[in-house]
Amino acid sequence: MAGFLSKNRINYDVYTDYDFAHDLTVSKHKLLIFHTHSEYWSDEMIGRLAIYLNNGGKVIFASGNNMYRKILYNEYYSLFLKCYSISWQIKKIKNCL
Repeated sequence: MAGFLSKNRINYDVYTDYDFAHDLTVSKHKLLIFHTHSEYWSDEMIGRLAIYLNNGGKVIFASGNNMYRKILYNEYYSLFLKCYSISWQIKKIKNCL
C-alpha cells in the first residue's frame, strides 16, 4: 500500500494501533486505510472510529477478520487481550454509516 501511494505521489501518514486509539491528529484525514490484519481493537479505537465516521470520514478495510477481539492498553502502552469477541461494538459503528 505504501509503495502504491508513494509511486503515485499521494501523501500519507502511518499510525500504529496505539496512535489510532490516542492521537487526535488521525481524525484530520479524509480517508483511513486499514491494510493489515486489524483484529485487535480497544474501546478507544472503536470510539475514535465511530466519531470519525459520524464526522463524515471514509474508511477502507483492505484485510479480513477486523475488530474481532478486544484489547486493553495498560499504563506501559502494552496490550492485554480480552478473551471475548467485540461484535457487540460493531452495532455502534454500523449506526454511523
